[in-house]
Amino acid sequence: MRALSWISIDSPAQCGTAPRCLDGVGSCSYLWYETGMKRSAKIAVSLPANVYTVLERIRHRRGQSRSALVAEAIEQWAQREEIGDADQKYAEAYLKQPEQIDEVGATAAAATAGWELWE
Repeated sequence: MRALSWISIDSPAQCGTAPRCLDGVGSCSYLWYETGMKRSAKIAVSLPANVYTVLERIRHRRGQSRSALVAEAIEQWAQREEIGDADQKYAEAYLKQPEQIDEVGATAAAATAGWELWE
């Protein structure tokens, strides 16, 4: 059974994002559904008609609810964004301090040390 409750979030750090707050001060309320071990926030999203049609076709084919499919898509997108951010930070750090040729050689030697020679 799902229990419905309002929770108050006083800072963006509590929810991991910068929410839009109705009071303009920084205190926000979100509607949460208690679904077993997980909490879910209820949101409303407007989609272009063609995207909605594709969403409906996919959810019927997969036998999922609209909420489950949208949540899965957003989770996958968020993970890709996080990985993209990490890759960007790595690239920026590498440009600031690239590996030296002796470091690359040592890493390659260590990685291939156990390989058998080709005859």
